[in-house]
Amino acid sequence: MYVEYNGKPVSFICDNYAFRGSGDDVFDEYSVCVTPLHFNDSNCAVELNFKTSIIGVTKHKISCTENKSAKYCGAQNKIIFIEFKNRNGRETSKTKSKLKITAKKEYDYNRTDLSADASVAGAIIGGVIGGLLLIAVGSVIVCWTRKKTVPSFLLITSCFLIFSHVGFVFGYETTYEFGEDCLFTTKDVDYDEEMCVEYNGKTVDLSCDYFRFGGTGYGFFNEYSVCVTPLYFNDSECAVKLNIKTSLFESTKHRITCTENKIAPYCGPKNENLYIEFEKRYGRDTNGAKFKLKITTRKEYVAKESSSSKYVIGAIIGGVIGGLVLITVCIAIYCWCVCRRKPSQGRVLNPTPGYPATSNPYAVRAAQTQQSMMATPSSVLSPVVYPMGSQPSPQGTASPQTIENKLASAPPSYDAFTESSTSDIHETNSESSKTLTNEDTERK
Repeated sequence: MYVEYNGKPVSFICDNYAFRGSGDDVFDEYSVCVTPLHFNDSNCAVELNFKTSIIGVTKHKISCTENKSAKYCGAQNKIIFIEFKNRNGRETSKTKSKLKITAKKEYDYNRTDLSADASVAGAIIGGVIGGLLLIAVGSVIVCWTRKKTVPSFLLITSCFLIFSHVGFVFGYETTYEFGEDCLFTTKDVDYDEEMCVEYNGKTVDLSCDYFRFGGTGYGFFNEYSVCVTPLYFNDSECAVKLNIKTSLFESTKHRITCTENKIAPYCGPKNENLYIEFEKRYGRDTNGAKFKLKITTRKEYVAKESSSSKYVIGAIIGGVIGGLVLITVCIAIYCWCVCRRKPSQGRVLNPTPGYPATSNPYAVRAAQTQQSMMATPSSVLSPVVYPMGSQPSPQGTASPQTIENKLASAPPSYDAFTESSTSDIHETNSESSKTLTNEDTERK
């Protein structure tokens, strides 16, 4: 950057510039340096003051007599203010100056050893996966102890987390076999990882006669190539040919047969997928053919990671972890809702005091009606009429536990009910008359 002056008036509020040093890595430390390219001031009317704050003391000064060509670097990780000052009110129209502003790296943060960073990243990822696994298994146990049905998707998620966690911690060798496996997607081979492709004489279907591999690694902007190394290739009948291509419809880049490249390794073009195509030769029997190939990744270009690339990678990793945490929280909330206790159908939640809970509400209603009729004063002065043909027990008020549900039978007709009530009234009146007659006789 440059700062220059060509004799124009300078406002009081615009008489300074502030500069700060920075670089590719946010952990590096820099200082700001100023180099005068020219400083012409015949009237000695201008003075440039260098400070670390606008109200601080002057650390360096350029004038017609001082430091007209000397380079100056400020303090490490400090801002430099370049302040314009008019000396003694003199005319500045003939003054001209130009300064070059640069940054000097004072401390270089060591990024060459990535083992510690990889260990920390592995610990973080392992902890996240372990936490998700613990939450999923705990949810299943809670649902099981409450004798509730565990949702199928929760079981699937738990199994997926278990297997992914085991594979991540212990590792395993991935092997694909012609005639056994059928892949329609690209399999990425990480840097320092190995995969294998083998054949053991089985019949290979036409739609599953190739595997596709791509190279990946730790660096987001690094470039890789896929390499194929034959471990063994036994084909006494020369019945098999392996074509290695960058596309199914392009020409063959490399081939492996009983006579060609049986042990020679091959690495494909940079940043290109490799197709390994199985081909049967001349219709011969392939039962006796056996081979095994090792698939690896070679680093072709190491990109210099800038701070912006680190932010992108951090955002991607944070998004993945945040998504997993969100999914786990949703699973836990759903499981908690499913596992809550719910009342059984047909159960009376608030039974009437004094009566047992029953699944037949009509019996409870009949008992309540009978009790209310026997407890009112009108039931003492008037003939007692019991609903649905039931009669009171000799011991007094009928117990609610002995009431039978007779609602299924047809109700009595009106004439029968009237006749029964009239006869009860006559019997009651005759008994009352007899009682009064007996009392009068005894008095006499």
